[in-house]
Amino acid sequence: MAGGLDPLMLKYNASILYDKFLYKEDILGSIAFARANAKSGIISNDEFAKIERGLREVQKEWEADT
Repeated sequence: MAGGLDPLMLKYNASILYDKFLYKEDILGSIAFARANAKSGIISNDEFAKIERGLREVQKEWEADT
């Protein structure tokens, strides 16, 4: 890409250092929120399971630093 990264993308990626410290809490909070939505019938248990699997996969990627 000529001229480097778009300034908007640079701004978007600026939080990556904070994300590295907070990813675990963010993922656990998202799982808890999805679980609460499943328990209250907003989403199905199957949908919750898919969300949790996806978030656990993201957690593994962060832990592997990939």
